Amino acid sequence: AEQRSAHAERVLCFCGICRTYKLYLQSINDAKDFVVAINKLNSEVDARYGVRVVDAKSMFGLLNMSHCKPLEATIYSNDENEINEFAEICKRYEVKKNDKQREI
Repeated sequence: AEQRSAHAERVLCFCGICRTYKLYLQSINDAKDFVVAINKLNSEVDARYGVRVVDAKSMFGLLNMSHCKPLEATIYSNDENEINEFAEICKRYEVKKNDKQREI
């Protein structure tokens, strides 16, 4: 059985499966660590804040978004192992359902 956070969405899209997590990168170090971790994946990963979307594997792109506010990170992949690895990475930064300060 697949385990997912209450904030993860799994959707079929044009390239396979898309899974989105709501994340809160509290510092530049969080952003750096997140970018380093997801760059080990072969899959595409986007970050969205409001209407802005950037390549989440780009430190420059991610830092151009406000690192003090929640964002949505989406992986696009057909590889279940990468999707699961992405889920583990996101757990470190995930907005918790009862965390009112971090809600999007």
